[in-house]
Amino acid sequence: MEEALEILLHPDTKDAKRGKIIEEEIKEPKDRELLNERVSAFFDSEKKRLEELRGILTGEAAAGQGRLYVLVDECDYLWAHFPDYSGGRRPELGEDAKDSRERLSFLKRLRAEIDPMVKLIDRVHRREGQQR
Repeated sequence: MEEALEILLHPDTKDAKRGKIIEEEIKEPKDRELLNERVSAFFDSEKKRLEELRGILTGEAAAGQGRLYVLVDECDYLWAHFPDYSGGRRPELGEDAKDSRERLSFLKRLRAEIDPMVKLIDRVHRREGQQR
């Protein structure tokens, strides 16, 4: 934390310049291609994960509860901003959950977050492809 504050308070220090140096090193065409491939692979895998989760939640795809739990946890950025689940704690999703209304509400809210995120990934991915 102290190092982060030091960089923010004194942006002209060597540590703050490190980011600019790394950025300049990536300007090499070969390095840029590798970075673009990695970013593209990340976006593709994240989009597939979201589409799989959407399919499970809409009933279009069959999956065991275990897979649902894994996807919900992997895609925690979809629900981490929900005030009632802050701190990374989600409701119990199993059949033996205490409150099935809470579980259903959570899954509906989660489902509502998927399409905007897929659109955002598509937009960023498309823009990234245009910059190549």
